[in-house]
Amino acid sequence: MKENALKGEAENADVNISPLIDMVFILLIFFIVTTVFVEENGLHLDTPEIVPSKDTNPTEPFVLKISEEGSVFFKGEEIGSYGVKRCIQNAQSMGPLESITLEVHPQASVQIAAMVLGLCSNAQVDKVTMRTRLLEE
Repeated sequence: MKENALKGEAENADVNISPLIDMVFILLIFFIVTTVFVEENGLHLDTPEIVPSKDTNPTEPFVLKISEEGSVFFKGEEIGSYGVKRCIQNAQSMGPLESITLEVHPQASVQIAAMVLGLCSNAQVDKVTMRTRLLEE
């Protein structure tokens, strides 16, 4: 009978773990609050200075401007739509032409802008960009 009584008590014994959970949360909060975050500095690198080479001259940008009336300008001079091809050929004779920029007035004719863009792309230039900007009078 004593054995049955001991087994019965063992089966009914419950361990209350709520104080254990409370203690774990308190320890967790304690360690979070007392943790020091160290800010580590990265490696210090000594990079060389960039020195421009003296034998290469920076190329002047090739900019064509199209006015509101449809006139085409290059370096402040009106060249007209027929002078575009000639100006590009002159610039290419002096050296390779890397890019052409078209500054088009917002009210300019789309047909003129498309024609000038076509002339620029036919000149086999690597990069032709177009942007809208008011021309200075």
